[in-house]
Amino acid sequence: MARRLIAVAALGMMLGACSNPGAGRTEGSAKATAPSSTARTTVSIKAAAAVYAARAARADAVSGAFASEAAGWPLNETGAQAESSASSVIIALQAFVRRMTDTKWPANVTNDVQTLVAAIAPVLVDLRSLGDLADLNDLSPWLQQFADDLTKVGTDAYLVRHDIGLPPVSLPRGVPEADGRLDVAL
Repeated sequence: MARRLIAVAALGMMLGACSNPGAGRTEGSAKATAPSSTARTTVSIKAAAAVYAARAARADAVSGAFASEAAGWPLNETGAQAESSASSVIIALQAFVRRMTDTKWPANVTNDVQTLVAAIAPVLVDLRSLGDLADLNDLSPWLQQFADDLTKVGTDAYLVRHDIGLPPVSLPRGVPEADGRLDVAL
């Protein structure tokens, strides 16, 4: 059971590292602003870290709350209940994807951002598929797929962070450790 709870909560850790509080601030800047949707100008490399952090802030907060809730799920929690709990994370991830797509990134960042955005789609499928589970007693196949998909997101986010000059949080592994931890970080 501990392995299941910790692995499901890994989503919160993965997204929580996404915005890395303070990483988007530069000397003299008070707040990151996104480019206007009507005047899509390319974000400078200097501003890209702040924009990335701003895009991730909502997903960060929502995923943290979801991870806390998931850690308390009883084994008789139904898949439908789990999927319902995940709905706020699904919405936050969709908004993150939309905002990342709406931003005009510097040329050296664009491909990695597109790859990150594409990698989030399978995580959304995983979260939506929680409703297909009768209960949460045996999540092994679901957890393995979720871990694989989170690893891909973590790797792609690592590349984006590198491109925009943010320090690495850690290299994602996504493989459950012997103690049940699932190490995934952006």
